[in-house]
Amino acid sequence: IRILDPTLRSMVGGVSDLSVRLDELATLDLPVRVALVVENQQTALACQDLPGAIVIMGGGFAVTELGRVPWLDRAPLLYWGDIDTAGLTILSALRRHHARTVSCLMAEATLLRFRDLWSDEDVQTHAAGEGLRPDEESLRLKLLSGHYRKQGPGVRLEQERIPWPFAWSAI
Repeated sequence: IRILDPTLRSMVGGVSDLSVRLDELATLDLPVRVALVVENQQTALACQDLPGAIVIMGGGFAVTELGRVPWLDRAPLLYWGDIDTAGLTILSALRRHHARTVSCLMAEATLLRFRDLWSDEDVQTHAAGEGLRPDEESLRLKLLSGHYRKQGPGVRLEQERIPWPFAWSAI
C-alpha cells in the first residue's frame, strides 16, 4: 500500500510505502476516508498526497483478498482498473466483498475519449458481471460483443495509458 496522507503516514513512523502480508494489513486499522485500489505499481507510484487516502496495488483478481481486511469496510473503496472485460470482472468480484466499491475512470465515456490509446484484449473474460451497475454491465457486454470493433480482438484501455493529469483530477 501507499499512504497518501501525511497524517496517516505519521501513524506508521512516517513511512509512505508498505509491503505487508494480508494478515498484517488486517490489523493495521488506519482511519482512512477512502482507499483507492489500482491494478499496477506504476499507477500507485504516480499518486500524490491526498488527505485521508491510501492506495492499494490490487494485483488483478487478488483484490478479493481485501475482503479479509475489516477496517476497509469503514470507508469507500475506489477501484480503478483497466477498461476491459477482466477489469470489469475484477470490479464485480471486489464488490462482492466490499459493497461500497465505486468505480473510477471505468466508464464508456472514458473509453471513447481515449480511443487512440486502445490496445487489444486478445483473451476476454466471460464471467458474469454480478454487482456491476447497469452502465458498467452494458459496457462489459459491448466489449464482449465486439461493439467497438467490427473484427479482430476486443479492445482495452489500460489505466496507465490515460494521461495522468486527467486521471488524477478524476480521482
